[in-house]
This record gives sequence, structure tokens and C-alpha cells, in this order.
Amino acid sequence: MKFVSYNIQYGIGQDGRFDPERIARAVDGADVIALQEVTRGFVRNGHADLVETFSSLFPAYFASFGAASDVLVDHAMVEGRLRERRFQFGNMVLSRFPVLAARNLLLPRARTFDKLNLQRGAQEAVIDAPGGALRVYSVHLDHVSPDERMAQIAYLKARANGFVDEGGALTGASEFAVPDPALPADYLLMGDFNEWRLGPGSALTRLEPIFGPLPPPIPSFPARLPVLSLDRIMANRTDLISDMTVHDTPLARLASDHLPLTARVRLHRVED
Repeated sequence: MKFVSYNIQYGIGQDGRFDPERIARAVDGADVIALQEVTRGFVRNGHADLVETFSSLFPAYFASFGAASDVLVDHAMVEGRLRERRFQFGNMVLSRFPVLAARNLLLPRARTFDKLNLQRGAQEAVIDAPGGALRVYSVHLDHVSPDERMAQIAYLKARANGFVDEGGALTGASEFAVPDPALPADYLLMGDFNEWRLGPGSALTRLEPIFGPLPPPIPSFPARLPVLSLDRIMANRTDLISDMTVHDTPLARLASDHLPLTARVRLHRVED
């Protein structure tokens, strides 16, 4: 099955055009899609609701979105009712298969005074894949501070590895008249890790005790001439991923500032 991770830069391409349809074409045919920099109420793309946009562009897919950052933009009374416009910035998962449960994990951050620093997150989705349930995390780490990325990786690793013991989004669900979601042990981390460093200094080395040797880095940024391997897809079982490539086409080089990263996943080998 085809899994794709894509930082979509709010739907704005390298030509300055807001064109979410172009983003959708770049990931056409994927079974599971992890998107980063999905926004609502953002001035740069005309305050578009990208959650609704991509849900409409993939009408047969299940969708899960988590806003890591949520800030009031403006408000007004319209026909006697208060209407808010909020800037939301987060991650999304689109899946051909049902999303059984989801959590929006807010990653550690520290205040900055001279550089932009947003609350970052990881959208966790438990997917009812054909070979058994599987977890997917759409991840976006900090772009400013290496120390912050280290802390975010440590937190994410603890949540992902503690998922079964913690119980995920919900346990004892019969009290709410819904089925208990599956608690699969296997998972994939997919997203923009903003980690350009390689070797011992990389924040990603903190994952090696669980993941083993990490997959070779594949340059995906900047899209027009990719030299940095900011985008990653990693599985906690080395046999889950059979192949990984960057989707480098003229369309993809124009659609965002990142290229989509694609992995072939052996779903038939996944077990609960």
C-alpha cells in the first residue's frame, strides 16, 4: 500500500499561487496521506479552510485533523450571533481505510522573542488497515531550535511507545455506547521533522534504540532543488516499509516548498 507524507505550505506553491487541487494531484493514488501545515483562517491563503478543502478533494477518504496552534483572528456579530475567525495550524491524516480513533499530541515548546515559533503537534490516527489496525502519526517538529526538536522527539517517542499501556484515545468505551478502538503496537512516524543534521548531532538518533538504523535520508527540500532530508517516514518495525522514494515531478516541484515522500508499506504483515 502507498503511504505519503507531504508538507503542503498552506496550499501555496513555488509560483506563489494558492492551488490545493495541485497538491491533491501530487498525492493521487495514495492509500494513506499525512499532511503538514494544514491551515484554517490564514491570511496568506485567503483564510481558506484547508480541512474542508482536502476532505472535499478526497471525498472517499476518512479524515482526521488536529490544530496544534489555534489563535483568534477577528470576530463580528452577524445576524445576532457572534462569528469568530480563527487561525489554525496543524496536521491532517487522510485514509482510504476507517480512522478508528485519533489524538492530537501537543509537543513541547519554549517561548521565542526574535523568531517565529508555533505550537507543534503530531496527529495520531488508528487506521483499520486490511492486514490489521495500524497507527500513523502526521508529525511537524520545530524549525528553529535543535534542543526543542530533541525534546519533541523524546515526548513523541514516549507517547508512541506507551500507546498500548496508556490506552490511546479511549478505553472502557462501552460506557459511551461505542466500540473500544483497537490498540495496535505497530506504527509509522510520517512528517516534516525539520532536522537537517545527520549523524550523532541529529535529534532523530533518539529513535534508533527503537527503530534501529534509520532509513537513508532522501532529500525533499527545497522542492525545486532538494538538498535537505527534512521529511521522513519511519516504522517501529523494519519489515513494515519495503520501499521509499521522493515524488519528484514538475508538478510536485511547483505545488509546495517540499516534495512528497512516498513509502510502500506491507500492510498484510501488520498485526494487532
